[in-house]
Amino acid sequence: MKNRYVNKSVAGKILGYSPKTITRLIDKARIPIHKASNGSQARIWVYDLHSAMVYNKSFLNLNEYQKDEIRARANE
Repeated sequence: MKNRYVNKSVAGKILGYSPKTITRLIDKARIPIHKASNGSQARIWVYDLHSAMVYNKSFLNLNEYQKDEIRARANE
C-alpha cells in the first residue's frame, strides 16, 4: 500500500460510505484520526480503517494475530 494515511473522501471510497458517514464514525470514536498540526486536515490511518471495518476496534487495540490479518488485508 502506497499511502498509509487517507482523508475522509478516500476513506469513504474504500468503505463504500459517504464522507458524512465517515465523519459520524469518527465522532463516535470508532475510527481514530491523526493531525499533523492544529490547522491540518484530519487523516485516517489505513490500518485503523480496515480494523474498524473488520473488528470494530482501532488497530492498536487488536491482538497480534488480528494485527497481522489487518496488515495483510491492507497491503493487498
